[in-house]
Amino acid sequence: MTKPTILVVDDELSIRESFTLILENDFTVETAASGETALQKASSQSIDLVFLDIRMSGMTGMETLPKLKQMHPDTPVIMVTAVNDVQSAGEAIKNGAEDYIVKPFDVDEVLKKAKSLIERKRLKTEAARLGTGALLAATRPAIFGRGRRSEELREAIRQAAEGTGPVLLMGEAGSEFDDVAQNIHLESNRAQKPFEIVRYSPESREFSAQIELFGQIEGTSLLSPSPSPGAIHRAKGGTLYLSHVSQMPGLVQDVCAQWLDDDGRPQDVRVIASWVNRLPEDQAVSALHPTLFEAVSVISIEIPSLSERLAEFDGMVEDLITHFAHKHHRKEKKIGKEAIELLEGYPYKGGMMELQGIIENIVLTLPQEEISAEDLPLDVWIHSRVGGKIPYSQFTEKFEKLFLEHAKQIFGSNTFTLSKRLGLSPTALQAKLEHHHLVEDSAI
Repeated sequence: MTKPTILVVDDELSIRESFTLILENDFTVETAASGETALQKASSQSIDLVFLDIRMSGMTGMETLPKLKQMHPDTPVIMVTAVNDVQSAGEAIKNGAEDYIVKPFDVDEVLKKAKSLIERKRLKTEAARLGTGALLAATRPAIFGRGRRSEELREAIRQAAEGTGPVLLMGEAGSEFDDVAQNIHLESNRAQKPFEIVRYSPESREFSAQIELFGQIEGTSLLSPSPSPGAIHRAKGGTLYLSHVSQMPGLVQDVCAQWLDDDGRPQDVRVIASWVNRLPEDQAVSALHPTLFEAVSVISIEIPSLSERLAEFDGMVEDLITHFAHKHHRKEKKIGKEAIELLEGYPYKGGMMELQGIIENIVLTLPQEEISAEDLPLDVWIHSRVGGKIPYSQFTEKFEKLFLEHAKQIFGSNTFTLSKRLGLSPTALQAKLEHHHLVEDSAI
């Protein structure tokens, strides 16, 4: 049986040799001393996993990452970082990396992450071979919450899955529209068929939106003269999910409504649409044409907002912490009472998706096993209705660290150059960097 292949990318020979010693018994190990060499190797062979150093001379790990993901979108990448640069690692994960490890790394941790991610990739590949439905089932999203409103949402999903008519999902910005749509599909008798997504935005244009939905026949466009199937055709037998349907151009809304009302239409497709129908008072809700609203709302589900689920907020946060700890192979963390109160008092303009983003970032970047109030983002401290409980000294301490991290990203890590740009003496700046654990061996 052929061993999976791991590519190790680091400009330090000793690090490459260490990875090779750790991994070579279980995997075929390829190494690269630069981002450029890594891309050359990745373009000529199949890679199952990549360990990628963030800070390298020449092309950095952050610059190499998107190019690697473009070549091998399904290949997991683990970033390798110094202890004082976990913020960059968190940013890399937002841009497609799967995880990160900190130098000096633990042998067991490296092997555990490598085996786990390669096995996950194998399962996804097998699911893709079996069909779209199996692929979705392998990555099925959870609906978080233990209280009455969340259970009502799960029951609405079950009932919608048993039906056959179009479904309209409604809620505030940042509601878990995509997760609910996928769960309806996966609990229905179409679960093994395609789940096709079309997303709309204020930039959606009439001509391209109509072609994306209905396709085009040969010669109908000078820009794209070849025939191409639309999303309706690609979703045949399965589910077509229209995300933010109210931002579909007006004429296309009318055409779509006519298609949905055509009982004799040949395509066997179920439609699920999402509509942000609740926004803050200073923002206007995108209009959904009455004919399309009537056509897609045969079954309607109102997704409860976070403010409507405050009675179950504590358990929801704990479940999110557990979920992201498992997803990113981290130890589970506890969260302090004051941190929970601050999170509960924050006005989530981005809804559930904003809460999930906050928790995921904390789980990824926090080394200790308990989340305290000081570990929360500054925005939470400032805007939470219980933010006054945070001592001023803690606020300024965290702000100074974030400011210095941002300054290093802009001006570089050389202490002398950085001190001139910030108007500080090199000695004073060095003391602050050491205090916040932001010093790099080669930065002086």
